[in-house]
Amino acid sequence: MKKKLSIIMALCMVLSVCFFSVAAEEVAVGSVAADYKPAEGAIAITDAAGFAAMAADGNYYLANDITVDATWNKTSDTYKENTPFTGVLDGNGKTITASAPLFIYLNGTVKNLTIEGTITVEKLYGAAITMWSNAEFTVENVYNKANVTGGSTSGAMLGYGASGCKATFTGCRNDGVITGGGQTGGIAGYIQGTEVTITDCVNNGDINPSSYGAGIIGRFGKDKSDNTYTITIKNCVNNGKVTSGGDQNSGILGYAIGTIVIDNCVNNGDITTTGKNAGGILGHLSSYKNDDKTYRRYSSSLITNCVNNGTITGVTAVGGIAGRNGNNHDSFEGSNGYKVVNCINNGDVIVNAGSGSVNAAGIVGYGWGGDGTNGNGIYNCVNNGDVTIKGGTGTIYVGGIMGYVNCTTYIVENCINAGAVSSEVAPKTAALIVYNKSANAVGISNCYSVASGNIPVCLKGDPAELYEGVSTVATAEQIANGTVAGLINEAVGKTVYYQAIGTDKAPVLTAAEDGSNAIVKNADGTFGNPAPEAETTEPAPETTEPAPETTEPAPETTEPAPETTEPGSSTPTGDSALIFAVIAVISVLGVAVVAKKREN
Repeated sequence: MKKKLSIIMALCMVLSVCFFSVAAEEVAVGSVAADYKPAEGAIAITDAAGFAAMAADGNYYLANDITVDATWNKTSDTYKENTPFTGVLDGNGKTITASAPLFIYLNGTVKNLTIEGTITVEKLYGAAITMWSNAEFTVENVYNKANVTGGSTSGAMLGYGASGCKATFTGCRNDGVITGGGQTGGIAGYIQGTEVTITDCVNNGDINPSSYGAGIIGRFGKDKSDNTYTITIKNCVNNGKVTSGGDQNSGILGYAIGTIVIDNCVNNGDITTTGKNAGGILGHLSSYKNDDKTYRRYSSSLITNCVNNGTITGVTAVGGIAGRNGNNHDSFEGSNGYKVVNCINNGDVIVNAGSGSVNAAGIVGYGWGGDGTNGNGIYNCVNNGDVTIKGGTGTIYVGGIMGYVNCTTYIVENCINAGAVSSEVAPKTAALIVYNKSANAVGISNCYSVASGNIPVCLKGDPAELYEGVSTVATAEQIANGTVAGLINEAVGKTVYYQAIGTDKAPVLTAAEDGSNAIVKNADGTFGNPAPEAETTEPAPETTEPAPETTEPAPETTEPAPETTEPGSSTPTGDSALIFAVIAVISVLGVAVVAKKREN
C-alpha cells in the first residue's frame, strides 16, 4: 500500500511540474520572462553611480530598480560635443525613476526597461530615453510612464534624430503626457533619419505640440536634402489625444517627406487642432521643391489596413485617414504613388472653417498625385463618420470619401460612404467625392454612398458640375443589410468586403475566423451571410426492449482507481493552477511522510 501511495504522489508531482513549465507566461511591456538572463558578460548596475560610470561601448544590465537624476555623460548642450553611448543597456525588466533624459546622445541599444518620474528639458529636445541621435540605434520593449516636457522637439523615446540616423522602435509603450514646442510624438518627436521602423508600439499618453504632432511620431524627413527617406510604421496604436494650435497633426504620423508605409495601425484618440492638415492616421505627406521649380525630393505613400475611431477637428485639409496625402506635382519621376487601401474611418470629421478654402472628407481631405502612372488613389475604403463643415467664407470642397483632388489621374475604387456630409455654405459639396481640377481624369468605379439631402454624389471641374454615372446612391438599409458589400464583391470578382448582417452597420475588411461574416448571394438575388450548419433533427432510435435489471449489485471497490496523471491531456488554467499547486505540496509532504515511516 505504501508503495502504491508513493507512486501516486510522485506522479502528481510530475504532473504539477509539467503544468507549470508548459503554462504560457504573459510578459508586460518593459518586463522580461521569469527565466530571462542578460547577455553573458554583461556588467550589473545596482545604483546611479554604476549607471554614470558606464563605458560608452559597454554591455550593461540592471540588477535592481534605480533612481537617476542626471543624464549619462553629458558634458555640453552641443550634442556632437558629447560622447555617444554605443553599447547596450538591458533593463532586465527593472525600473529607472528619472528626472532627466537617460542619454543626451544614443547610437546604441536600450531594451527591457520601464521608466518612471517627471522629465523636463527647458531647451531643445525632451525625451525619456535619448535627446538626440545621428546613427543607428534601437529601442526595444521599453515602457515609459514619465511625463516629458521639452523646449521644442519631444518624444517619449527620442527627441530628435539627426540626418543620417537609422532608428528602430519595437514593442514600446508610452503612458506619459508628452509636451513640446513642436514636432512632438508619443514614441519620437522628429527624425530626419534615412531609415526608420516603428513596430508594435502603443501610445496612451496625451500629446501637446504647438505643431507637427502625433501619437507615434510627430515629423519625419528633411525638406532641403538629397537623402532618401523611408519610414515604416506597422501594428501601432494611438489612444492618446493630440491637441495642437498649429498645422500637421494626426494619430500616427504628423508630417513626412519621403517614402512612407503605414500598415495595420489604429487611432482611437481625438485629434484637435486650430491649424491645417489633420488626419486620423496621417496629417500631411509633402515634398520639397527647388527655387527654380524643379523637384528634388519625391514622396510616396502606402497606407493600408488602418482604422480611425477618433474625432478629427481642424480648419482645412482634414480627413478621417489622411488630411493631405501628396503634394502639387502634376508630373515627375521617382514617386511610387499616393495610395490609401483597405482603410476604415469611424470617427467624425469636423472643420471650423475660416476665410480660406476648405478641403475635408471621411478618408482623404486633400489629395495630390503626380502623373497617375502609379495608381494614385483610394481603394476599398469605408467612411462611417459624419463630415461637418461649420461656418466659412471661402470655397468649400467636402466629400464623403475625398474632398479635393489635384492630379492628372486619380482612382477611387470599391469605396463606400455611410456617413452624412453637411456644410453651412457648401457650393462644392458631394456625398462621395469632390473633384475640382478640370481637364484631368478621375477613375471612379464600384462606389456607393448614402444620399445627403440635396447634395450630389459626385462633382467635377471648377466651376463644379455633376460627375454622372460613376457612383450609385445607396440607402442606409442597403449598406446595413449587405447589399452594397455583395454588389462590390460581385463586380470585382473576389471578396473585398465582409459583414455580419444585423451586427455590422457597414461592411468590414476582415473575415471572421469561422467565416460567418462572409457575403453570399441568395437564391432570390439578395445578399446575406452563410446559413449555419444544419443541426441533426432525427432523434436517436428508442430502445424497444429495456435492459434486464441487475439482481445482484456489483461488489464495492475497496480501493479507488488512481486518477489519470498523464500530462498533455488538457491544459488547466485559472483555479486549476491552484489545485495543481496544492497537489504538488501534498505530494511532497506525502513522500516525505512515507520516507519517514520507512526510516522508522
